[in-house]
Amino acid sequence: MDELDISLYRRVVAGDHEAFRTVYDRYHAILYTLALTMLKDRAEASDTVQWVFARLWEYRSGIIVHESLRNYLYTMTKHCILNRIQHNNTAVRANYRYAQHRPEWENATSQTIDRKERLQRLEQAICTLPLQKQQVVQLKRSGLSNEEIAERLHVSIHTIKSHYQESIKLLRARLRDLAVILLFIILNARG
Repeated sequence: MDELDISLYRRVVAGDHEAFRTVYDRYHAILYTLALTMLKDRAEASDTVQWVFARLWEYRSGIIVHESLRNYLYTMTKHCILNRIQHNNTAVRANYRYAQHRPEWENATSQTIDRKERLQRLEQAICTLPLQKQQVVQLKRSGLSNEEIAERLHVSIHTIKSHYQESIKLLRARLRDLAVILLFIILNARG
């Protein structure tokens, strides 16, 4: 161990804040580079280095450095990184297993929420249509035939068909989501 490291190590063990700051300034960049290289994430790398220096200060009275302070901190950082990687891999495996074995009620709930969101988007898009097209679409959705809608709105069946087709095109352009339009057509197009 070089003379400066020996002096800094002894002062840190004795609780010297200034010596600790010098050690931090001297080795932070090296440890951060190691952590960033291995973790590929700036926040994780920063957290790792902060954890190493926090442990150095917290356990300073029990630390015994044989070779060099630099090697000690480097090894400590590597162990912390490996623990993080192992923890992250374990979490990923656990999440994967959970996702594979989700309860049926959770899948049904997710599907219900997705359907409600799609229907809400559809409702919002319908409200942007011109008034007569809105009326045709809403009446069509309520189950009326083209003839019944034509009678109710006092227009020709051809006009109803035309408004409905134009509405579908406008909705498709607004939503850019064919699944919603297809769902709409399948569930509600009669006559």
